Amino acid sequence: MDREKLRILIFSLLMVLFIGVPVYMIHTYTTVLNKGKLYRFKCERVDPSDAFRGKYVQLNFNQGNIDNAYADSNLKSGQNVYAYLKVDSAGFAYVSKVSVNKGELNDNFATTLDYVSSYSGARINFPFERYYMNENLAPLASDMYRVEAKVDSVYLDVRVYNGKVVPEELYLGGMPVREFLKKYAHNK
Repeated sequence: MDREKLRILIFSLLMVLFIGVPVYMIHTYTTVLNKGKLYRFKCERVDPSDAFRGKYVQLNFNQGNIDNAYADSNLKSGQNVYAYLKVDSAGFAYVSKVSVNKGELNDNFATTLDYVSSYSGARINFPFERYYMNENLAPLASDMYRVEAKVDSVYLDVRVYNGKVVPEELYLGGMPVREFLKKYAHNK
C-alpha cells in the first residue's frame, strides 16, 4: 500500500470516528429518554450567588444524602458508585442506597460520592444538577427556581435506563418550566 492510499484510509477512519462518536452519544441520550423509567426528584433552594452559571439552571437535591445503614462499607469520597432509587408515597424519587455493585440497572444510575462520613452517612453527586435550556430563558428560570423552591413546588423528572440518567423536564409551580415562564411573562 503506498503512502497516498494509507493517508486516505487513515483520513476515512478518522471521519468515521468524528461522525460516529456524536451519533452514538445522541443515540444513547434519546434511548434513555424513550425507554427509561421516569423518576421525579424534589428540588431545594440553592445559594443565589451560585445559582446560575451560563446557560443552565443550577439545581439542588436533598435526596442525595444516604444514611450509613444504606451504604456499602468502605466507601470513599470521589468513588464511582451506583445510586439505587425508590419512590416515596408522594411520588418523589429518593436514593435508597449506594453500592459499588451494578445490580438491576433499571432502578439505579452511575455516579460518584461527594463525601462519606462515619457519622452522617454519604452524599452522592447527582449527574443532573444542571438543567440546560435556552440562554435567553435560563436567567429568568434560575430566578423563578429560587422563588418557587421556597414554596416546595419545584421538581425535576429524569429518565433512568441501563445505568444512565437523563433529565427530562424541570417543573416550577407544578408546570413545565417553559410554560411557567410564558405564564409569568403574560402576567407581568
